[in-house]
Amino acid sequence: MTVSKTAEKSFEKPADAAKGRKDAPEVQSGEALQLGELSEQLGYVLKRAQLKVFENFLRCMASLQLTPAQFSVLLLVEKNPGRNQTEIASTLGILRPNFV
Repeated sequence: MTVSKTAEKSFEKPADAAKGRKDAPEVQSGEALQLGELSEQLGYVLKRAQLKVFENFLRCMASLQLTPAQFSVLLLVEKNPGRNQTEIASTLGILRPNFV
């Protein structure tokens, strides 16, 4: 259910991500990559927006150490008392074995 480790890695700046790799080319600061048609692809734009939302969420919830998935579960449990975990997991698209 956790996405925080994956999400946190996604938010590294290219220069920061390259620091840990020996074979990574040097990143030129100030030079933006040309995205071309990629910037017009709905999937790309949605993914970039999702990453920004997750970044903001993780920053706001840092003191609680809650992931977006955990927060979603808590909201559903609050609004649906008495419902079982199979129903909650199914609603969120989480496989039952992963819902612990």
